[in-house]
Amino acid sequence: MILLIGVVIVDYYRGRHPLFSNRNLFLFSIAFFQCLSAITNVVYGMRWQGVEITSGTYVRFTLGLVAFVPLFLLIYGWRRPVDWLARHIPTRCPSRTMVPVLFILGLSLMIGLESRFAILPLPGPLRTLALPVGRGFCCFSIVMLLWVWNEQRFNVVAWILCPALILIVLLSLLRGEFGRRAVLSGVLAVAWGMYYFRWQFKTAVMNTPKYAAWALVMLLLIGGVTAIRSQKAETFSLSYRLRAVADAISLQQVKELFYTDTFASSAFTIERFTTDLSPQPFHSTLYVLAHPIPREVWPGKPDSLAEILSDVVTVAELKRFNWGPGLIGHAWHEGGFIFIVYFAVIFGLLYGAFDERLLQQATNPYFVAITGAALGQVIAMARGDIGFFMVNWIYGVAGPMALVFVAGLFSQDRADIAADHEAWEAAQYWDEHDETTPEEAQPVWL
Repeated sequence: MILLIGVVIVDYYRGRHPLFSNRNLFLFSIAFFQCLSAITNVVYGMRWQGVEITSGTYVRFTLGLVAFVPLFLLIYGWRRPVDWLARHIPTRCPSRTMVPVLFILGLSLMIGLESRFAILPLPGPLRTLALPVGRGFCCFSIVMLLWVWNEQRFNVVAWILCPALILIVLLSLLRGEFGRRAVLSGVLAVAWGMYYFRWQFKTAVMNTPKYAAWALVMLLLIGGVTAIRSQKAETFSLSYRLRAVADAISLQQVKELFYTDTFASSAFTIERFTTDLSPQPFHSTLYVLAHPIPREVWPGKPDSLAEILSDVVTVAELKRFNWGPGLIGHAWHEGGFIFIVYFAVIFGLLYGAFDERLLQQATNPYFVAITGAALGQVIAMARGDIGFFMVNWIYGVAGPMALVFVAGLFSQDRADIAADHEAWEAAQYWDEHDETTPEEAQPVWL
């Protein structure tokens, strides 16, 4: 856990990697939901009492975790396949002038808020799809609002409207949500936009107090939202949720955040699928591919691993929980060490490609907002059901990306196309020649 956090901090302060990236959020997710969860469960007792765990399971978990991290970092830094994938991530967008930006922002706000308040009478399957897509548009809107606010920082109207709209969107993310990922996505979207539009142009040392203050606010807020999850399901009104968050922001609630059930769920998964249950290879991949198909059309399509675990657990009182099997639990559920390698390759290439593309588009507000549209899913990826979180990440990112791409077909600026091409040419040159000068090698995030 210390090494993972150390990689993030050292790389940032030495100018080798931006602080806000998919890689760093994923490493933080592993450190928190795998490493720290294991520590707290071993020291204070297993979160789920009554689940028998053998010593072999602890060994498998530890070896899997120790093997996954270096493999992930190795694949993430594998330039040729990562660059090839990055080139195929679409970045076509409208002109970065205020009129098209406001047009895209208005559409995304309409779609996002409609999904939260269900204004239109959509059929059941479309309404289910609209929730993760709309959540992505909400977070996309937050980042775009921060760009407008930054560009118009001497405009009084912008100082009134932008923070007000951001607050409205953040509050809307509390509506109808039982989990924490929606509000976490919104809070991270604010930090993501601030970093790429303001903080990346200042030194790491100057930004440290801002990061510390933001981390404290995020912990307190998520601690408050966590308390809502323990309340009765029928209390879903927005006013109730706001009161519950305010009442629950306390040091005790934040302390509870560090005692998660991920390790217990991972250990239980490893235990069952190495003894009396047969592994299910590529289950998460099949779940993601099959998700768009309605269950009426394919009644036997794969369930999430969280649902499977809830069915097979033998302790009656634990059947009411939605189990989060975690990254290492998923690997052993699907076949063991070979899937440690498989997940390392998938996540390494995926996050490597998106971070490489973001590096080239770090001043493009549209692409920065697209990559910041589903950060709660990224940071939760090591926590629970990989297939479920990946589906939500895909929908959250794909919705804004499709809107921006279609709008770019009609109003893309030639200067934007040329700048994108020149950025790729420059990056390729330095990769091939490994030459740097003090001016040209200065990282964009500093």
